Amino acid sequence: MILKEKEKVGLSTGKSQELERQKAQYTFDHAAENILPQLVRRWPRKPVPRYPPSTTMPNCPKCGKPVYFAERKTFLGNDWHSSCLRCEKCNKTLTPGSHAEHEGKPYCNHPCYSALFGPGGFGRGGAESYIYNK
Repeated sequence: MILKEKEKVGLSTGKSQELERQKAQYTFDHAAENILPQLVRRWPRKPVPRYPPSTTMPNCPKCGKPVYFAERKTFLGNDWHSSCLRCEKCNKTLTPGSHAEHEGKPYCNHPCYSALFGPGGFGRGGAESYIYNK
């Protein structure tokens, strides 16, 4: 019984721990020598594209560049960049429900669209009436 206790104590000494570390290192090095060349041979030569090519994404009608999902705003059946969807007259950024369309171009409802294409004449628009030269 006493011999077994001494053997257990001997396993936890520094010499046996060093021996275990060397065994583990040899096993790791041996595995790396055998496995690493196989992995390198299988590794693709060309990097895989992270995103699909731009031909699969719709292009913005204003700038012509591809529109990614995160920056997409849909207007008149086209996908626009959020920064490109602006009023043609005053260049104000348009939000859903606050814009109108004339000949495929976006305009803000008030004042641009109503001033350019709305009914004209005396009494139309009141004090907030805007007049633009077309």
